[in-house]
Amino acid sequence: MGMKKCVTLWQLFCRSFLLSGTTIGGGFVILSAMDRMYVRKLGWLREEEMLDIVSLAQSAPGAVAVNASLLVGTKLRGTFGAAAALLGCILPPFTIMCVLGSLYSIVSDSTAVSVLLPFIKIGIGLFLARIAFSLCRKHLITWYEKAVFAVSLTAILCCRIRSIWLLLASAVLAAVRYYRRKHHV
Repeated sequence: MGMKKCVTLWQLFCRSFLLSGTTIGGGFVILSAMDRMYVRKLGWLREEEMLDIVSLAQSAPGAVAVNASLLVGTKLRGTFGAAAALLGCILPPFTIMCVLGSLYSIVSDSTAVSVLLPFIKIGIGLFLARIAFSLCRKHLITWYEKAVFAVSLTAILCCRIRSIWLLLASAVLAAVRYYRRKHHV
C-alpha cells in the first residue's frame, strides 16, 4: 500500500503512454503488458488487484485497454490518476491515427497506393483469418460447440442474420444447457 502513494501522476502517464505506444495487437495484449509492468516489474499493484482490473475492464463497455488504464489510474491515484492514465493510453493511437490520416490524404491519389491497397486488405484479411482459425482450434472442442459455430457462421454468411440475434440465441441456449445440467445431475 505504501508503494502506491509514491506513484506520481507523471509516472502513471509515462507508463501508460509507453504501454499504449509499444504494444501492438489490441486490448488483450496491453493487459498482459500491464501485468508485467505494474505487478511484476514496478510492484505498483498486487496480482489480485490486477486480476480484478482485468475482469472489470473486460466486462465494461468500451475498449479494454482504455478501461484497464482508467481502473489502474483510479486504483493508484484516484480521479487524477485515472485522467493521467487515460491520457497516456489514448494519446499514442490518437497521434498515430492523425499522422496516418494526414499521410493518406496526401498519397491517396497515388497510383502506387491504389495498386497496393488491395494487397494490404488481403494481408489484413489473412491475418484476421489466421487469428480466427487459431481461436476456433483452441476453443471449439466439443461437437456441440462446433455445431453452434457452424450454424452461426452459416446464418451470418448465407442468411444475412444479424449477429446480435445469434448472440441472444446463444445466451438462451447456454442458459437452457446450464439449467438442464444443474437439474439432471
